Amino acid sequence: MRDAAAAVTGSEPWAIVQSVQSVLEAVHKTTGLVPYGEPHPTHEWQNYFDDAGEYQFGRLANCLVLGCDCLGKIQYLDATVADDFGDPVLFANAISRRLVISFFVTVGNYDYGFYWYFYLDGKIELECMATGIIFSSGHPEGEYDFATEMAPRLGAPCHQHWFSALLDVAIDGNKCHVDKLEVWRLPISPENPVGKPFKRVVTCLEREGDAQRETDNKLGRAWLIASSEKVNCLGRPTGYVLFPEGAPLLLAEDDSSINKRVQYATKHLRVTQYARDDMWSAGYTPNRHPGHAGLPAYAKANRLVDGEDIVVWYTFGPTHFPRVEDWPAMPVDYTGFSFRPDGFFDHNPTLDVPEGPNGKEFSENCVSSGTSIVAC
Repeated sequence: MRDAAAAVTGSEPWAIVQSVQSVLEAVHKTTGLVPYGEPHPTHEWQNYFDDAGEYQFGRLANCLVLGCDCLGKIQYLDATVADDFGDPVLFANAISRRLVISFFVTVGNYDYGFYWYFYLDGKIELECMATGIIFSSGHPEGEYDFATEMAPRLGAPCHQHWFSALLDVAIDGNKCHVDKLEVWRLPISPENPVGKPFKRVVTCLEREGDAQRETDNKLGRAWLIASSEKVNCLGRPTGYVLFPEGAPLLLAEDDSSINKRVQYATKHLRVTQYARDDMWSAGYTPNRHPGHAGLPAYAKANRLVDGEDIVVWYTFGPTHFPRVEDWPAMPVDYTGFSFRPDGFFDHNPTLDVPEGPNGKEFSENCVSSGTSIVAC
């Protein structure tokens, strides 16, 4: 596994390989958005494009401090990004690599932490942390639907945070496909007199037009990204399942300016054929574009994505109605997703993990916290 830093997207792991099997060519957090939901003229214009549009995550990275940002035995990595004039700028200790690849950025009043976790069982998780200082303004007397009163006559508007993850998948090779996974319960019938059975229903997403989907927690919807070239010992395609968060999508009206410019946030999942220049979920300059750039434009050709070199885009983020407890400094809020092997290995890959001292799994790189083991 290798790590790279970029001015726009920040620290991203790439070329992830499990043993001799490939999983991902690269992963990026391509676009971030914070739209505010208060209709007052002082807030109705408020949207923040966190990446290429107005801010650049890589250039807002914080230098990490041992014992403060991470605990234990850590190898820090420096990051070099380009400034406005193309000159290199060095960020010392911008990346921490252990069991985690992480970096922190400060965007206006918010601080975002991005933590890529890699587990011995092959599971990959992205955990995004949001903290900082709540955006505040005057609050009208009485009840007000669009903001929370944090202190007398001081309010914080409701808003959303949106992130888009680009997964350049390479599950045992570049030719992959995506299946929609759902769990269905079966009606009582002569074949099902008890009414207890349920089953998994698998639907292949063949073209880009089919592969624009939303989550459905009632059906336990997830997506299997599987190899179209390799099979496991049981003759089934090797694969990884993307387990979504299931949060609401963009709440701005369809005809609003912000909706047109961030169409990526109207679906949780999109799959496109790989193209080198297709890098930005909302297009490269969403704050200066009239709309429908990025993913809608990439998928317009409705290309085949079954058995092709594909890119999986996953959109996620919290809808934030501020609490009094968020004032004056906000505790950490979490969002993210999980990417787990499903048929990728022929058995549990952790069976040969050596025992630690006294037969317990414990590492000098971990810190004991009561009954739990905490690693940064």
